[in-house]
This record gives sequence, C-alpha cells and structure tokens, in this order.
Amino acid sequence: MKRLLLMVVLLLISDGSYAGEKKTSFGNVKSRSDLIITESKCLIDAAGKSSEVTIEVTEGVGSLQIEIHGNHEDFPIVEDFFRVEKGVIKETLVTPKIPSGADERLVRAAQQFSGAAGQFLGKNRCMCLLNRYASLVVPNNPNVKLSPGTWKLRVKDMGENKHERELRIRTILRTKSVSFARRILPVHFHFSGARGWSAENYLDNQDFQAYLSELKKIFLSANIDLRIDSAYNLNSSTGNAGNKMIIEDNDQLFNLLESGSATYGLKIYLVDELMYGASGISAGIGGPTISSEFKMGGVVATLPDYGHINMFASALAHEMGHYLGLFHIKEYGTVLQDQLSDTNPDDDQGVNIMSAQGSNDPWSTRLFSPQQAQIMARHPLVMSLPSPEVKR
Repeated sequence: MKRLLLMVVLLLISDGSYAGEKKTSFGNVKSRSDLIITESKCLIDAAGKSSEVTIEVTEGVGSLQIEIHGNHEDFPIVEDFFRVEKGVIKETLVTPKIPSGADERLVRAAQQFSGAAGQFLGKNRCMCLLNRYASLVVPNNPNVKLSPGTWKLRVKDMGENKHERELRIRTILRTKSVSFARRILPVHFHFSGARGWSAENYLDNQDFQAYLSELKKIFLSANIDLRIDSAYNLNSSTGNAGNKMIIEDNDQLFNLLESGSATYGLKIYLVDELMYGASGISAGIGGPTISSEFKMGGVVATLPDYGHINMFASALAHEMGHYLGLFHIKEYGTVLQDQLSDTNPDDDQGVNIMSAQGSNDPWSTRLFSPQQAQIMARHPLVMSLPSPEVKR
C-alpha cells in the first residue's frame, strides 16, 4: 500500500554522499531556547494500533510538532490526539471519526485523496502521506488553540505488513509565543549541476541570484526572511541520465531525502527532472525538523532548460509552503478546500502560492495569505526574532 501524492509528497535520491563546503553555521535545533524536545517510543500491535503516548503541554506553549519515525515497511498516521482531565476526554483535535453532518461528497473525496477521511476533515487536519514517516503540526487551523494539559497520542499503521514493533516519536513544543513581525528560515541548498549551478558559483551566478530574489520576495509576503546556511554539491550517479539528474522512481526519491545535510534547517534539492513531470515535491505537510538523528526530509524542485526562472522559484516556494504545514487552497479536481478564511478556493489564476492550479504569468508574483503565514510561523524550523529596538 504505497501512496504517492504529487506536488505534496514524494522523495528524491542520491547514494547518500554529497560534496561541497559548508558556508556558515546556523545552530542546532537542540540549542533553541524556545523549543522543548522529547523523544519516546510507542508499540504497534499486530492489528496496526499503538499504545498511548502522553504529551504534557504547559502554560506558554503555543504550538507543537509530532514526528513519527518508522522503518521502510511502516505506513504511520496520527490516529487520535486528545486532551484528558482525570481520565475524561475534554478536547479532541484529531480523530478517525467522520465529523457529524459532513457532506457525503467531502467524505468520499477526503478518503480517496488522503486515505484517512476523519483525520483530514477534523479540526486539526492530518493525512496519510508516505511510508516510514508521519507528522502533525498543532495548530494548523487558525480556529484551533492548543490548550495546556495532558494530551494523548495514538498512532495507526496503514500498511499491509502487520506485526508488533516500535515506532520512534519526537515531540517539539514551542514554549514562547510566535512573533509574526520578524521571522527567519535557514535553508541548505543541494545542487545537482542543473542549469550549471553549484556550491562554488551560486553566490556569483546571476541566474541563481534572480531565482533566489523571486523566492525571497514570495516569503517576505509571510514576513519570513530566507537565509542560506550552507550549500553542497550532490555527488551521485543514481538518478543521473548523462549529465542530468533525473529522478525516475520512488526509491530514488527516498534515498535523496535521507542524504545531504543533517544540519538544522530546510534542505532544498535542485534537480533537472522529476517523475511524472512534477515540478516540485515536499517530504511532508509539516515536514520533519532535520537533525543528526532524524535526517530524512526536505523539498525537491526542478530546473528545466526551458521556462522562466520566476516560475521555477514559485514551484519551490509552493513545496516549501507544504513543508511548513500548508495544504492546497483547493485540491485539484476535488471539492476539498483548506481551512483558512482568507484564501480563495476559486483562485484559478494562481494568485496565492498554494493554489494547486498554478500560474502561467512569470511576472505576477504569487504570495502567501496572512493566515498561511501564521501557520508557517509555528513550524519549528521558522525562528521568531526579536524586533529591533527603536532608538528615541
């Protein structure tokens, strides 16, 4: 049971090796004073159900990310996430139960699209993405607030290979309120040689700098400043066709996203072509926070020989939006919409960067909405910086 969600989740490959000089150091996730990181395990039984994992949310915690790391045969999803008081369930944010009164068309579409209709249509949207890994950012809905107290997590394995085993659980709690005034996202570029870009020439390459300028412009609409923390050259024969890096299957994608930099930040892989003609791919909706213990993750974007550089930057920004927790405004060819009030589901011109439709106008910069910016700011990779002091 392998699902492949184009433009949302796929994975790229390399033999695990890369070359290039690290340019700067931006710190490790464990050094962040505003994050509390706990690691635990849950037991999956032969029916694919897990034991309960307890997560204590204290006053002042505004958001959290749950990461579930399994093995190649695992296909995990968050089944339940609820708050209890004295053994009584007081609040449920994720559940497999279909919401009461839900439109039948929505239920069918959600089940077909996500593999888990209840979780997809719930208060805090969650979906079944791919084998090995699952994640949940809370809250990813502007109408949801994370209450302090004792929360319980249950995991389900959606795969066919049912047997008892353990999954690793990592919880990252953000202890300070998120500032929406000034934020920064460290990124790590991994170059395959597409368009002649490399770790050695990207700083002086005018083509790349135009690409980066458009990318930064898009993220500034969400008050997020992109900073390149490092740059590497991919060094792999896997996925290459002649002098091009062409990713042709899911195994190649998995291998790539498990390679590259393991430093804190968002890994970006630039290749010539992806399977099925995809222009970009994310390793999750609310993807993992990279560390030396949890290396899998990142986004992949293509750099064809033809087309406008602004369109390539928009495709990368779209996948980065997924990685930071955003869904499509409306899933292509379905009745499924996001849970935000400031996006337009009928945006067929691709004005918003998370439109599944896209835009054919390279001169019209696609932007994020304020609520989309609010959601991305909650991802642990996005750091809030204090506003500069005003001199009087």
